[in-house]
Amino acid sequence: MITILSSPKPGSGTSTTAALLALTAADDRPTILVDLVGDQSHLFQMTPHARLAFVTDRLEVIDAHTQPTEHTADLITALNPSHYHVIIDAGIADDPIHASLEDVATATWVLRPCYLTLRRTVAIGRRPDQIILLSELGRSLTASDVEHTIGAPIVANVEVHPEIARATDHGLLIGEPPRRAVRALRAVIPSDEAAA
Repeated sequence: MITILSSPKPGSGTSTTAALLALTAADDRPTILVDLVGDQSHLFQMTPHARLAFVTDRLEVIDAHTQPTEHTADLITALNPSHYHVIIDAGIADDPIHASLEDVATATWVLRPCYLTLRRTVAIGRRPDQIILLSELGRSLTASDVEHTIGAPIVANVEVHPEIARATDHGLLIGEPPRRAVRALRAVIPSDEAAA
């Protein structure tokens, strides 16, 4: 399974969501997180910009943020998606990796139910395969508003909770990943039977 996470609006929480999804996926099977943004080494408190780093015995991070898109796409397609979960932190929704992998990857947008974000998505003119919604208290837009506007299903609804910020700020994503977020993100990972 290859999943590209991105967002039409920078600063939406894509990198943190990609890190949490990778940790969640690694509970199921070996996982590779491909970092096209350059933030994963900081989130996991690894040596900055190490080309390859093992976060756990089932999760490795490949820092590809300085590599040409064609090189990264070749690397990803050479991986065995029946053996690995491959999660790509692409940052923005117009990253060229989408076009390079559109036939083999699931485009997943990470969105907040925000008016400005929805305006930006409409302007992009293309749609994701699915959405991970980051729900915030007090927003007037609902999950159904987001699905209707974008035309793609929400596969996980992650509550933006202070435990996520605390785990990120204290470098605890590996040892103490936020339980609410991990529970919600399990819905994005297909079971072994569905993946086969």
